[in-house]
Amino acid sequence: MATVLKKPARRRAVHGARVKALLHTALPSSNVERSIKFYRDLLGLKLLKVVPEPGNIKMAFMHTPAGDIIILTNGTRPPRKRGDENGVHFAFRVSPRKHKAAIATLKKGGVKFFKEHVREKGVLRGPQAYFCDPDKNVLEITV
Repeated sequence: MATVLKKPARRRAVHGARVKALLHTALPSSNVERSIKFYRDLLGLKLLKVVPEPGNIKMAFMHTPAGDIIILTNGTRPPRKRGDENGVHFAFRVSPRKHKAAIATLKKGGVKFFKEHVREKGVLRGPQAYFCDPDKNVLEITV
């Protein structure tokens, strides 16, 4: 007599929430108009829309050429001092050929870098330069 083997029940593997991409990042701003100028004029982001919210709150939606969305909002408190004490920052990628030119453009626009180095180990290697926006949010330019 032949033995019939039952197939084990199929179990769906659990792989988190299946996030597809980072949709946006919200940054605090004490002056949304000043922040728009900084991100538009120095970093080249495009202003999509400014949305007024209840309670005298403004949200400025901007995006990078890759479509990443940054929301600048005066509804949250900006850091009182440079906000990198816990390593929290936002990195913008530029092409390797244009990295030095990007740094020079930012310096010409009055940006002061507090750390510039080349990371040779780890996952994200290459030149990295750290600076702050007008509200002390820490930003990075890398390749």
